[in-house]
Amino acid sequence: VMMEHGAVRTTLLDLQARLQLDADDRVFALSSLSFDLSVFDIFGTLAAGAAIVMPQAGHERDPAHWWQCLREHGVSVWNSVPALMQMLLAHRHVPGALDGVRAVLLSGDWIALDLPGAVARAAPGAALLSLGGATEAAIWSIQYPVSEVRPGWRSVPYGMPLANQTIQVLDDALQPCPEHAVGRLYIGGDGLARGYWGDADKTAERFVLHPATGERLYFTGDLGSFCPEGHVEFLGREDFQVKVGGHRIELGEIESVLARHADVRQAVVQVVADASGQRRLVAYVVPADQGTATQADLQAFLAEQLPRYMLPAAWVRLDGGLPLSANGKVDRQALPAPDFQAQRAAAHVAPADAMERLVAAAVEQRLACGPVSAQDNFFDIGASSLDIVAIHQALEAQLARSLSIVALFEHASVRALARHLAQDGPADADNLMAQARARAVQTRRRP
Repeated sequence: VMMEHGAVRTTLLDLQARLQLDADDRVFALSSLSFDLSVFDIFGTLAAGAAIVMPQAGHERDPAHWWQCLREHGVSVWNSVPALMQMLLAHRHVPGALDGVRAVLLSGDWIALDLPGAVARAAPGAALLSLGGATEAAIWSIQYPVSEVRPGWRSVPYGMPLANQTIQVLDDALQPCPEHAVGRLYIGGDGLARGYWGDADKTAERFVLHPATGERLYFTGDLGSFCPEGHVEFLGREDFQVKVGGHRIELGEIESVLARHADVRQAVVQVVADASGQRRLVAYVVPADQGTATQADLQAFLAEQLPRYMLPAAWVRLDGGLPLSANGKVDRQALPAPDFQAQRAAAHVAPADAMERLVAAAVEQRLACGPVSAQDNFFDIGASSLDIVAIHQALEAQLARSLSIVALFEHASVRALARHLAQDGPADADNLMAQARARAVQTRRRP
C-alpha cells in the first residue's frame, strides 16, 4: 500500500487530540512491525514525547511477560487487537490488575461484548476506545468510545469517523443506504493511500470515484449499516457472506448472536465441506470462565433468534482459545476440522416404528447419506428443494396415495413427517416397504 506521510499524520493527530499523550506516558508496543497498528506505537508515541515499551524478543505471545512489562515500566496506554487483551485478562483476571493503564485501544477484530466489562474491572477509570479502518486508509478511520455495553447490542458499534475522514454506507449503485439497511463500507477523506504498489487493476477496483460527488473513496470489503444514533454498525466482511443450501448467510451475524450468550467468550463460524462435499456451517466456541452451556443449549439459543438455515451443523469447543495469526487476529485457516460423522453419530436417533423406517429409507436413498436420524432436519443434512420433490414422489409410490408436498417442508424430519403421515391415514408401512423392494427386484430382472 502506497501511504503518504500526510495521510498517516491525519490519523495520528486525531488520536493525539483524544489521548493527549505526553512525556509521562508509556505505550506498550505489542504489535509486529509488519502490522499497521505499530505505526501508532512508534510515530504516535514518539511524536508526542512519550516512551515505547516493547516485549522481549520471543515473548510476544507471553501474557505473563506482558504483565511484568506493564508493572515494571508503568505502561499507561495499551494498543492491540482484542484477542491479545483477552489473553492478558485471562492471565491476570483480578480486579485492578491493570490499574496503571489509562487508555485501552482495541481494533482489528470483533470486540466480544463481555470484554469492555472485563477491561473496566482490571483497569478502573481507563478509557476504552474501539477503533476500525484499513491499512489503505492510514490504520484507523472510525472510533467509538465504549463506556458501557447496552442491552440489545449485537456487537460494539463501529462508531463515527476520525477527523478529516469519512465513512459511508453505500449500495451497489454507490447510493447512500437508509438507516438499518445493510450496505458496503467506504472510507473517504485525507487518510486514503495512493493505491497498491505495482497493481493498477487492484487500485482501480478498490479506490473509486463517487459518480455524483467525484469524491475518491476506498471500498473496505466490509458490510455495515447506519444506526439512528448516527454511528455505524459493523456487520462483517463481504467475503464472509456465504451461500449454504441456497441461502445467503452473513457469518458475522451468527457470531454476534453467539457472543451474546453469557457462557461464550468468543465464537467464530466457518463454512466447511463434509465428506460428501456438502457445505456446512460450523461454530467454533471458546467458553467463558465457569461456562456450563452445552452444544444443545447454544443451538437452542441461536434457534430463538435466527432462522433454521443459519444454525450450525457442527460445533467445536476450543478451551484453549481461538488460533491467532502473527498479527493477533483469528487465524481461520488454522481452525480444526470438525468430525461431522462423530457428531451425527452421537446425536443419532434410530427410527422408532415402521412409518419412520419407511420415511428414513426414502430420504437415505435420495441423499445417499447413510443412516438418517429420526430427528434430523432434511435441509440440515443436505436436502434441496429438488430432493424434497424426489422424496415426495418416492413416498407417494410406496404409500400408494397422494401426499401434499407442502407437508414435507412443514414436517421436515423423519419423525415429524412419519407422525403426520400416520395421522393422514394409517398404513402397513413394513408391508409397503417389502412390496416396494419386490417391485424394484422385478424391475432389475426385466430384459
